[in-house]
Amino acid sequence: MNLENYMEIYQKYFRFARKVAYDVVRNYHLAGDIVQDVFAEMFEKRGKLDAEQIKYWIVLNVNRRAIDQLRKPYQRMEEWRNGEIVSPLLSPIQPEEIVLRKEEAEFQKTALICLKEHNADWYDILMRIVIGDESYQDLALAYGMKVETLRVQVSRARKWLDKKVYEFYED
Repeated sequence: MNLENYMEIYQKYFRFARKVAYDVVRNYHLAGDIVQDVFAEMFEKRGKLDAEQIKYWIVLNVNRRAIDQLRKPYQRMEEWRNGEIVSPLLSPIQPEEIVLRKEEAEFQKTALICLKEHNADWYDILMRIVIGDESYQDLALAYGMKVETLRVQVSRARKWLDKKVYEFYED
């Protein structure tokens, strides 16, 4: 892997890797630091890594580093609840919280299904940008439209989803 390939991989996977780290540590700046460390390690090992497996290597290492970061004693934040000190990492998940998480996951699934039924192109575009981490330029080329038009489509899809979320929480 030469420097050009490294930069291409960096630009392609940096946002996705930061999201993986953020999902674990819930701190934007810490997630960025973790991702930088992983990419620095990748640069050091650039001759030993398999190019076909690089995305999986990045995700695996980012996830592991984020978990390791949470395990460090100075990263555990405590808070007061009902006159007691509670550590969010050590406290058990309450049944109500499990039910709320399950309902939220079901709603997200339902909202995406509704989006797919409403406009399949919007659904495909959002999935490819958010989950597939494709660039706007590549996706616009694949759909045969300008990047600006694609951004408008993404904005409309997100506004439609926001409206559905609002309707859900109103009920």
